[in-house]
Amino acid sequence: MAEIITKKDFIGIGTLVQVAGLVLMVVSFSFGTSGSIVGFIAFLACFVIGSKMSKKYYCGACMNRVESTSVTVCPACRSELTEP
Repeated sequence: MAEIITKKDFIGIGTLVQVAGLVLMVVSFSFGTSGSIVGFIAFLACFVIGSKMSKKYYCGACMNRVESTSVTVCPACRSELTEP
């Protein structure tokens, strides 16, 4: 039995989404109060979505990537997987 290992990628599409949200928030401050409120909400949404996109799951036995924590058997080494 192997445990599912969760890792976060520092460089990847999730980080790109978070940076885009930050840029959107900074640019929106030039549109006044309503623009800054909308920009801040967009930043929060991009931050949450980017955070979820950067999370990856790996088999604890062979370090092969698995799709989610609901996978019960590793496709590479056929080891039973348990949630962390």
